[in-house]
Amino acid sequence: MNNKNFFSCTIFAGLLVAWYLLSFNANQYIFPSPIKIALAFIEVFSQITFIFDSLSSLLRLIIGFFLGLIPAIVLGLLIGQTNKDFSVIGKSFESLRFVPPLALVPLTILWFGIGEFSKYIIIAWTVFFPVYISILLSSKNMDKKIIWVAKSFNATKKQVLLKVVLPYLTPSIVSGARVGMGLAFSVIIAAELVGAFSGLGFRLWFFQSVFRVDLMLVYIALLIFYGFVLDRFLKLIGSKLFFWGEKSEQ
Repeated sequence: MNNKNFFSCTIFAGLLVAWYLLSFNANQYIFPSPIKIALAFIEVFSQITFIFDSLSSLLRLIIGFFLGLIPAIVLGLLIGQTNKDFSVIGKSFESLRFVPPLALVPLTILWFGIGEFSKYIIIAWTVFFPVYISILLSSKNMDKKIIWVAKSFNATKKQVLLKVVLPYLTPSIVSGARVGMGLAFSVIIAAELVGAFSGLGFRLWFFQSVFRVDLMLVYIALLIFYGFVLDRFLKLIGSKLFFWGEKSEQ
């Protein structure tokens, strides 16, 4: 074990000891001890409810993710290549990023009901803007000489877009997608607050209503785990397929 790993393990062990000491005389329903959390993990994994909750939330996240990702790529490419300062439409879209996704929860419920589609819309809105803005910024900083060289070889507009511009912007798309995925995990809790009967967010609210903080922490740990796995997956795609833009990423 190197010094870095030893230091990390020492910090982790110290935090566990501090947590245990602080919870020793505390209300175990509000501030459970590490032992109670460990028992809560056993309780959760001994049942299959968490599997259905995980699948429900992950399905909503993935569908909403692609509903936000695909329009962001298409509009980002089209608007980002219009001119140096972008179009009026592009600036209008960019200004909409200041509308927080949580503010759309009551509006989407009124417009689309409490079904699954309203949840997809909230997640898609969250994912759209990190990818869209990332594409616009990369388009603005793109060296136009690359496009001029392609055109000098009689490349058509379609070929320039698909074989020059898109590969150049792909690292930015992957980076924006990773940011969007992380933000999507933060809004899934609110998206599942109304009209959901399964999912990690729904179960968190249920545990809060019955004062099971230990089970809440277990489900928060599941959110962290799934988020980490999906983020590593997106990073792997970027590093394997688009290595020229992912070498410096952590």
